Amino acid sequence: MGNLYYREKEFNLEVILSIITGVNFCNSFMDILELFCFVFDDGTITTLGLGSLKDDLRRHLLKIHPELGNIKVYEYNEEWVNEQKEKFGDTLRISNYGQKLKNKTK
Repeated sequence: MGNLYYREKEFNLEVILSIITGVNFCNSFMDILELFCFVFDDGTITTLGLGSLKDDLRRHLLKIHPELGNIKVYEYNEEWVNEQKEKFGDTLRISNYGQKLKNKTK
């Protein structure tokens, strides 16, 4: 997990909500895996490694987007997802692990 330089990338809100809530809102598991690989700067992460990293990823996401901290949902609900998109947008910028967003606006 290098993270020797600052990077950021836009990710779909559904991916971020899936990590924060523990409820899957993604059409493809690969989208979730892509977020893990980006944040931890490690393209070799496999499904076996996700369990040990998920809490760190959730804390990182909430550190850079604390406005998502009060979100509670217990099952997939498309109407709820659309409401969250109205509040937060279709995508959010995510930085690599341990880095705050630069010029956070959205």
